[in-house]
Amino acid sequence: MRYEYDGNLESVTLKDFDSFDAGQTLECGQCFRYAKLSGSRYSLIAHKKTLRIEQGDDKVVFSPCGLDEFKNIWINYFDLNTDYKKIKQILIKDDEVMKKAVEHGGGIRLLNQDKWEVLISFIISQNKRIP
Repeated sequence: MRYEYDGNLESVTLKDFDSFDAGQTLECGQCFRYAKLSGSRYSLIAHKKTLRIEQGDDKVVFSPCGLDEFKNIWINYFDLNTDYKKIKQILIKDDEVMKKAVEHGGGIRLLNQDKWEVLISFIISQNKRIP
């Protein structure tokens, strides 16, 4: 994973990443404080911050976001230091069901949410049909 900071645009661009799909991660039912703006553009609220995410084929742009905020909040929130590629290789080794699951949702990351938010999200999920 590599990232670059653009001070003029107040954005951080994530490059050379693996196993990260903003849409799969946000829309999988882990959190509810996001809005799909269009295509692969999202707005998210977490840790008392608002973040816009736009994902292209080879990059993800986080804005408005300074470098310190990205390092101190969003890397941990999106679990970007974990090697999901290695985990997926282990999961699919001898399990066809897991292989299909990984093929379907291989970009999902486990969000490191605030404990209160996790509790509320769990309660909401019990009262909402998530496909």
